[in-house]
Amino acid sequence: MDLPKLFEDFLREQGKVSEKTLRNYRSDLAHFLRWAKTHLGRSGIGMDQPTKILPHFTPSLVGTYKGYNLELEVPHATINRRLSTLRSFARFLTIRRLLDNNPTENIQNILPIAFGATKESLLEDFKRELEVNNLSKSTLKNYLSDIRHFLNWLEDPKPTTGEINVKIQEGGH
Repeated sequence: MDLPKLFEDFLREQGKVSEKTLRNYRSDLAHFLRWAKTHLGRSGIGMDQPTKILPHFTPSLVGTYKGYNLELEVPHATINRRLSTLRSFARFLTIRRLLDNNPTENIQNILPIAFGATKESLLEDFKRELEVNNLSKSTLKNYLSDIRHFLNWLEDPKPTTGEINVKIQEGGH
């Protein structure tokens, strides 16, 4: 079974897919499959054909692939395009009943952080994201408080070893 070819046929059946888009899908899927072959091969899992990936095509594998791209400092737009390809590939596999669950369901795109974003604008953006999930007011308040404390901690100079020892001796944390 030639999965990449079947995937391309599936995309064509969906209609309104340009040749450039198909070229990107082919390239992105080939990149992922090459990476997966190397990555899984390190664990002793052979992938002599693309169908061998099916039992290993999991959220963990997709997340590791996303992290691999980030480590290589691949442009975010390219990473997001590759993730979009994997989402379409996973949708194809689930529709064709080659997979029971979509491993890309909870994989998020890389979100750009505006240059010079303020702490308050980041908190507001985070609050809007939380509100979409219909969290309770107390949960929302706690999350925002935790993030605010974390951002403040990032801005503070780090204590020296001596200051930490004094706090421990005084019974502080």
